[in-house]
Amino acid sequence: MKKIRIAAFVLMVIWMGYIFAMSQRTADESTKDSEKVGAFIGKMVVPNFEKLDEEAQHEFVVRIDHDVRKTAHFLEYALLGILAFFVFYDGVGEHGIFCIKAFSVAFFYSVTDEFHQLFISGRSGQFSDVFIDSMGALAGLLAVTAGVALIAKLRNEKK
Repeated sequence: MKKIRIAAFVLMVIWMGYIFAMSQRTADESTKDSEKVGAFIGKMVVPNFEKLDEEAQHEFVVRIDHDVRKTAHFLEYALLGILAFFVFYDGVGEHGIFCIKAFSVAFFYSVTDEFHQLFISGRSGQFSDVFIDSMGALAGLLAVTAGVALIAKLRNEKK
């Protein structure tokens, strides 16, 4: 279990670095990133997206941009919550305490990340993003605790 916790810690720190790097990008760079994701989504879900004229493609990308950005926040922190859970998880204690610790890490990192964005050109720190990040972390923690509980149940049934 100790090796898993160490690996989770290393991965968590790397993931935090990734989140920091994404927050370090200027508003223009962040917009370009979101637009690339929006165009990819358009190609996946809009019939004949590539045959639409450039203006129609751009309108679609702009229309979903907010959702793309907020989904990115949610998913980034869902993964952070999962990694933080395994940093604290020792396999024997109550899952609730591991979740509280992991959620605290994700929440406080979100707060510092939004503060960090106040100093980046064109970016801003948003309380709403802290909320979305926190809900992502909570969703990740719910998923991981359900998975851990299911694995434990299956192991007990085999015994």
